[in-house]
Amino acid sequence: MPSLEELRERFREDRYATQLTGADILEAEPGRALVGLRLRPDHLNANQKVMGGAVFTLADFAFAVAANGFAERITVSQHVSVTFLAPAKGQELRAEARCVKAGRTTCLYEVEVRDEAGTFVAQAMVNGFTSRWTYMVFGACALVLMVLVQIVLPLALNVISMRLGKSISTSGVSHPVPSVVPSRRTA
Repeated sequence: MPSLEELRERFREDRYATQLTGADILEAEPGRALVGLRLRPDHLNANQKVMGGAVFTLADFAFAVAANGFAERITVSQHVSVTFLAPAKGQELRAEARCVKAGRTTCLYEVEVRDEAGTFVAQAMVNGFTSRWTYMVFGACALVLMVLVQIVLPLALNVISMRLGKSISTSGVSHPVPSVVPSRRTA
Protein backbone atom coordinates (compact mmCIF):
# COMPACT_ATOMS: atom_id res chain seq x y z
CA MET A 1 0.00 0.00 0.00
CA PRO A 2 1.51 3.39 -0.97
CA SER A 3 2.47 5.88 1.71
CA LEU A 4 1.03 9.39 1.90
CA GLU A 5 4.23 10.79 0.36
CA GLU A 6 4.08 8.27 -2.50
CA LEU A 7 0.47 9.27 -3.17
CA ARG A 8 1.40 12.96 -3.16
CA GLU A 9 4.18 12.26 -5.64
CA ARG A 10 1.89 10.24 -7.90
CA PHE A 11 -0.91 12.80 -7.87
CA ARG A 12 1.50 15.68 -8.43
CA GLU A 13 0.92 14.75 -12.08
CA ASP A 14 -2.64 16.02 -11.63
CA ARG A 15 -1.19 19.43 -12.42
CA TYR A 16 -4.39 21.47 -12.48
CA ALA A 17 -5.45 20.39 -8.99
CA THR A 18 -2.04 20.28 -7.32
CA GLN A 19 0.18 22.80 -9.06
CA LEU A 20 -2.23 25.39 -10.41
CA THR A 21 -4.97 25.22 -7.78
CA GLY A 22 -2.79 24.16 -4.83
CA ALA A 23 -4.72 21.10 -3.55
CA ASP A 24 -2.85 18.76 -1.22
CA ILE A 25 -3.56 15.22 -0.01
CA LEU A 26 -3.97 15.21 3.80
CA GLU A 27 -5.17 11.63 4.40
CA ALA A 28 -5.95 8.66 2.20
CA GLU A 29 -7.00 5.03 2.43
CA PRO A 30 -8.77 2.75 -0.03
CA GLY A 31 -12.14 4.31 -0.89
CA ARG A 32 -11.55 7.48 1.15
CA ALA A 33 -9.47 10.62 0.86
CA LEU A 34 -9.21 13.97 2.60
CA VAL A 35 -7.65 16.80 0.61
CA GLY A 36 -7.07 20.43 1.50
CA LEU A 37 -6.70 23.79 -0.19
CA ARG A 38 -5.13 26.94 1.27
CA LEU A 39 -7.21 29.74 -0.21
CA ARG A 40 -5.48 32.47 -2.20
CA PRO A 41 -6.83 35.65 -3.79
CA ASP A 42 -6.96 33.91 -7.19
CA HIS A 43 -9.52 31.42 -5.78
CA LEU A 44 -12.00 34.27 -5.24
CA ASN A 45 -14.68 35.48 -7.64
CA ALA A 46 -15.76 39.08 -8.29
CA ASN A 47 -17.84 39.01 -5.07
CA GLN A 48 -14.74 38.10 -3.04
CA LYS A 49 -16.17 34.62 -2.31
CA VAL A 50 -14.51 31.31 -3.14
CA MET A 51 -15.24 30.53 -6.78
CA GLY A 52 -17.36 27.46 -7.48
CA GLY A 53 -14.68 26.14 -9.85
CA ALA A 54 -12.17 25.98 -6.99
CA VAL A 55 -14.67 24.05 -4.85
CA PHE A 56 -15.45 21.70 -7.75
CA THR A 57 -11.74 21.11 -8.44
CA LEU A 58 -11.11 20.22 -4.80
CA ALA A 59 -14.09 17.82 -4.73
CA ASP A 60 -13.03 16.16 -7.99
CA PHE A 61 -9.45 15.81 -6.74
CA ALA A 62 -10.66 14.17 -3.50
CA PHE A 63 -12.64 11.69 -5.61
CA ALA A 64 -9.62 10.99 -7.84
CA VAL A 65 -7.39 10.21 -4.86
CA ALA A 66 -10.01 8.06 -3.08
CA ALA A 67 -10.88 6.09 -6.21
CA ASN A 68 -7.39 5.71 -7.72
CA GLY A 69 -4.90 6.01 -4.90
CA PHE A 70 -4.85 2.34 -4.00
CA ALA A 71 -6.41 0.75 -7.08
CA GLU A 72 -4.86 -1.16 -9.95
CA ARG A 73 -7.59 -0.02 -12.33
CA ILE A 74 -8.19 3.53 -13.49
CA THR A 75 -11.39 5.31 -12.47
CA VAL A 76 -12.50 8.55 -14.12
CA SER A 77 -15.38 10.90 -13.42
CA GLN A 78 -18.39 9.98 -15.50
CA HIS A 79 -20.93 12.38 -13.99
CA VAL A 80 -20.58 14.91 -11.18
CA SER A 81 -23.38 16.76 -9.42
CA VAL A 82 -22.34 19.56 -7.06
CA THR A 83 -24.68 21.36 -4.69
CA PHE A 84 -23.24 24.57 -3.27
CA LEU A 85 -24.64 25.02 0.22
CA ALA A 86 -22.91 28.02 1.81
CA PRO A 87 -20.10 30.47 1.06
CA ALA A 88 -16.75 29.41 2.46
CA LYS A 89 -15.16 31.42 5.23
CA GLY A 90 -11.58 31.39 6.43
CA GLN A 91 -8.38 30.47 4.68
CA GLU A 92 -8.73 26.73 4.04
CA LEU A 93 -11.11 24.25 2.47
CA ARG A 94 -11.16 20.49 2.97
CA ALA A 95 -12.90 17.90 0.85
CA GLU A 96 -13.53 14.37 2.04
CA ALA A 97 -14.49 11.71 -0.50
CA ARG A 98 -16.04 8.41 0.59
CA CYS A 99 -17.02 5.45 -1.54
CA VAL A 100 -20.75 4.79 -1.34
CA LYS A 101 -20.80 1.87 -3.80
CA ALA A 102 -18.13 0.27 -5.98
CA GLY A 103 -19.17 -2.09 -8.72
CA ARG A 104 -17.28 -3.84 -11.48
CA THR A 105 -17.25 -0.86 -13.87
CA THR A 106 -19.01 1.98 -12.06
CA CYS A 107 -18.81 3.53 -8.63
CA LEU A 108 -20.49 6.23 -6.60
CA TYR A 109 -18.64 8.59 -4.25
CA GLU A 110 -19.95 11.29 -1.95
CA VAL A 111 -17.70 14.28 -1.38
CA GLU A 112 -18.25 16.85 1.37
CA VAL A 113 -16.45 20.19 1.15
CA ARG A 114 -16.13 22.20 4.37
CA ASP A 115 -14.29 25.34 5.39
CA GLU A 116 -11.99 25.59 8.42
CA ALA A 117 -14.94 26.52 10.68
CA GLY A 118 -16.68 23.28 9.68
CA THR A 119 -19.31 25.00 7.52
CA PHE A 120 -20.74 22.56 4.96
CA VAL A 121 -19.81 24.46 1.77
CA ALA A 122 -20.73 21.91 -0.91
CA GLN A 123 -21.71 18.32 -1.52
CA ALA A 124 -20.71 16.43 -4.66
CA MET A 125 -21.95 13.08 -5.87
CA VAL A 126 -19.52 11.52 -8.34
CA ASN A 127 -20.36 8.60 -10.61
CA GLY A 128 -17.11 7.07 -11.77
CA PHE A 129 -16.28 4.68 -14.56
CA THR A 130 -13.71 2.02 -13.74
CA SER A 131 -11.94 0.03 -16.41
CA ARG A 132 -9.23 -2.54 -16.30
CA TRP A 133 -9.25 -2.48 -20.08
CA THR A 134 -8.01 1.09 -20.50
CA TYR A 135 -4.56 0.08 -21.69
CA MET A 136 -5.86 -2.95 -23.57
CA VAL A 137 -8.16 -0.78 -25.70
CA PHE A 138 -5.18 1.13 -27.06
CA GLY A 139 -3.36 -2.15 -27.67
CA ALA A 140 -6.37 -3.57 -29.53
CA CYS A 141 -6.55 -0.46 -31.73
CA ALA A 142 -2.86 -0.82 -32.56
CA LEU A 143 -3.39 -4.51 -33.40
CA VAL A 144 -6.31 -3.70 -35.73
CA LEU A 145 -4.24 -1.03 -37.47
CA MET A 146 -1.34 -3.46 -37.88
CA VAL A 147 -3.67 -6.09 -39.40
CA LEU A 148 -5.08 -3.51 -41.80
CA VAL A 149 -1.63 -2.38 -42.93
CA GLN A 150 -0.02 -5.80 -43.16
CA ILE A 151 -2.91 -7.92 -44.50
CA VAL A 152 -5.79 -5.89 -45.90
CA LEU A 153 -3.73 -3.26 -47.73
CA PRO A 154 -1.54 -5.78 -49.62
CA LEU A 155 -4.64 -7.79 -50.58
CA ALA A 156 -6.36 -4.65 -51.86
CA LEU A 157 -3.26 -3.66 -53.82
CA ASN A 158 -3.06 -7.16 -55.28
CA VAL A 159 -6.68 -6.93 -56.52
CA ILE A 160 -6.03 -3.48 -58.00
CA SER A 161 -2.84 -4.62 -59.71
CA MET A 162 -4.64 -7.61 -61.28
CA ARG A 163 -7.34 -5.32 -62.63
CA LEU A 164 -4.81 -2.84 -63.99
CA GLY A 165 -2.47 -5.54 -65.28
CA LYS A 166 0.48 -3.92 -63.52
CA SER A 167 2.49 -4.91 -60.47
CA ILE A 168 2.11 -2.80 -57.32
CA SER A 169 4.37 -3.01 -54.28
CA THR A 170 3.69 -1.65 -50.81
CA SER A 171 7.37 -0.72 -50.57
CA GLY A 172 7.28 1.24 -53.83
CA VAL A 173 10.84 0.17 -54.66
CA SER A 174 10.89 -2.88 -56.90
CA HIS A 175 7.73 -2.50 -58.97
CA PRO A 176 6.28 0.34 -60.97
CA VAL A 177 3.37 2.07 -59.30
CA PRO A 178 0.57 3.31 -61.52
CA SER A 179 0.01 7.01 -61.31
CA VAL A 180 -2.51 9.38 -62.72
CA VAL A 181 -0.80 12.12 -64.69
CA PRO A 182 -2.98 15.09 -65.58
CA SER A 183 -2.98 16.00 -69.23
CA ARG A 184 -1.04 19.11 -70.11
CA ARG A 185 -2.95 21.99 -71.54
CA THR A 186 -1.38 24.60 -73.64
CA ALA A 187 -2.54 28.11 -73.40
